[in-house]
Amino acid sequence: MKSSVQTRFWGEYTTLGVLTLFAAALRCYKIEEWSYFIDELRSWESTLNASFLPLSSALRPSRQLFFWLMMKVSFSTFGVSTIALRLFPFVFGVATIPLVYFPIKKLFDTRVALLSVFMLAVSPWHIYMSQMARWYTLLILLMFFALIAFYNFIESSKPTYFLLYATLSFLAFATHLTGGFVPMIAGTYVLLLLVMRKFQSKSISSKTLWIILTIHVVLALMLLPELMDFIGAWTTSEKELSGSWGTDFGVKVAYHVTPSIACIALVGLALLLKRQDRRGLVLTVYCFLPLLALTFAVIFHLNVSARYLFFILPPVLLAASYALVYLWDQMQTNRPLIICGLVGVTMLPALQANYLYFTSEYGYRDRLREAMQFIKERTADAGNDQVFCVPTMFSAYDTQFLCKAMARVENMGLIAQQLIAPSSPGELDRRRKIWAVTLGRVPGNPHGFWKWLADNAHLVAEFGARRGNEDQTTKVYLYSPNAMDREAKEVVISPTTP
Repeated sequence: MKSSVQTRFWGEYTTLGVLTLFAAALRCYKIEEWSYFIDELRSWESTLNASFLPLSSALRPSRQLFFWLMMKVSFSTFGVSTIALRLFPFVFGVATIPLVYFPIKKLFDTRVALLSVFMLAVSPWHIYMSQMARWYTLLILLMFFALIAFYNFIESSKPTYFLLYATLSFLAFATHLTGGFVPMIAGTYVLLLLVMRKFQSKSISSKTLWIILTIHVVLALMLLPELMDFIGAWTTSEKELSGSWGTDFGVKVAYHVTPSIACIALVGLALLLKRQDRRGLVLTVYCFLPLLALTFAVIFHLNVSARYLFFILPPVLLAASYALVYLWDQMQTNRPLIICGLVGVTMLPALQANYLYFTSEYGYRDRLREAMQFIKERTADAGNDQVFCVPTMFSAYDTQFLCKAMARVENMGLIAQQLIAPSSPGELDRRRKIWAVTLGRVPGNPHGFWKWLADNAHLVAEFGARRGNEDQTTKVYLYSPNAMDREAKEVVISPTTP
């Protein structure tokens, strides 16, 4: 008997260790090769400049302080590099696997916990965020453990859990404003417990629940305006500069979660709710309150990013895992074959997304880094060359920031006068060589710089990449006052798959 228990113990933790190492390998693979997303360059610039206000005045100086301090430590220890920039998001991404395992095991059982962390290990969304120099992998941990602590408080009435919940909630909100969803989720859960008495726990009285609800309503009313101001600031700036990027919110969320996992998660939530299980109630609120709130914001033309919903990934995967384990328990024959088939069908879209992420999607980023390196190699002895990025997917302001920041990160040695941001083709100095970099698809009705490029410059390099279903190919054009250069039509094409 003792030997059997030890075997299960070591088998369980060996599996967890293998999954953690596998997750680390996936998150480490090509992490240094990817180009930089524009927000990563904002992280880089604000860290070097000791600025904690990188995006807009809607963010107070205390926001993201914890994250920026970690970035400072990383840069001070390892120097300014791609690895140093992405180190802490990677570390938190890998640490998530073993850390979330134990509360899930306590909440459900070993099988649900192992299947949940397996899904998390291969989640394309989590891999992507673990390789991005932003705070999302830290935030997902803080919010998950905050809500687990709150659930345990409701179940046990132990003040220690409430203190832990309050501390983690504060840290989550201090990391990013979407951390404000934590008290909103907790308050909504308490409200549902009061309304749906069949879900109530006998360990806590209705009076106590009303007090907790009142506290959370006050907190929600205090946090909601600031959250809406944050979204509103993005909405105003993006409409003025580059238009709305929140219109495809739902599509991106579905793409990152994958429809198959979302569907099986709905089955898991339905099963738990049918059994009047409080775990199902809190997971349902955890998943759907932020989704409905941000979808509502999109309907009213507010800009919200799919990344704002990244923190709902653990409950979605947990619900999906519960459904698969439940089906296993209901089957009498051919269990391994059928469950392996169900898991395979459920995970196939995620595995396919990972394959695309590491190949044709090039880390879900454009390839501006390679384009700038290409230019650098050809401007070493030509200090008078001009370089500019043609606005496509970003505003003119963001495009110029992207171009300048990339040049600095890659130590191109270009002076400010060479990195130009003309408002029209007429401002270009045609006495010098002009390098133009474009990101993404050519407009259907080319005009302005696009027409000037077609008439005066020639394509010299092309770096293929995709972002989901979007063509995110980066192209380099060259205009030269030298007639011989203008006749050179040879193009260097980098394949879509690196």
